[in-house]
Amino acid sequence: MKDAQTFGMYGIYEANGWPYESRWLGCLSMTAYFPHPNTNWITKRNWIVLAGSRDGHTWFYLGDRHPFIPNGPGDSWDAHHIRMGNMSNTGAPLLEDDKLWFYYYGNYGGTTDFSGLERSDKGRWQFAGGLGTLRRDGFASLNASTDPGLVITRPFVFTGEGNLSVNADVADDGYIKVAVLEEDASELPAFEASNCNGVSTDTIEGGISWKQRDNIGLRFN
Repeated sequence: MKDAQTFGMYGIYEANGWPYESRWLGCLSMTAYFPHPNTNWITKRNWIVLAGSRDGHTWFYLGDRHPFIPNGPGDSWDAHHIRMGNMSNTGAPLLEDDKLWFYYYGNYGGTTDFSGLERSDKGRWQFAGGLGTLRRDGFASLNASTDPGLVITRPFVFTGEGNLSVNADVADDGYIKVAVLEEDASELPAFEASNCNGVSTDTIEGGISWKQRDNIGLRFN
């Protein structure tokens, strides 16, 4: 174990998963050991990354494995170890208005004599709880600059009531417009982007409509 710690050991310390919309998401507490330069101390760190699954069995990392909840800086209370709050044993967030609340706890295992390091004497560790917030459904985004962006979804069969909404943070003078396409990418009459009323505000559920159509379902009535 000492050799593994000396040369670095990386893995999943704890895994939590929960159903979210049409898929599964999970917060993984990653762990790694790092030898500290010029000392015989070993520094251990735990941080949170986000994972996803379509079936609850096969999981994959999201966000290119970048920290979802990173360690705090320096000697802050969450500088060394972070784990999820394990609410109902899942680590799932709570929905509060338009935000997701992620409860987690962290600790700092160092001392003033060994700033940034971790002592093995856990009786001296300092523990505290934290709250991370995220825009609802804000796990990922597509971003445009001053030049307009274009997104075309995969073809799909629509079976809903016809209401279409977008989750978007639209900058000043910006907008989002939607067109309904045939399989050959041509725009359906009355559902062209030029006829779309669009969304021009910061909203998590901005309704999409067209000049002659309140929603997509009207086409099939």
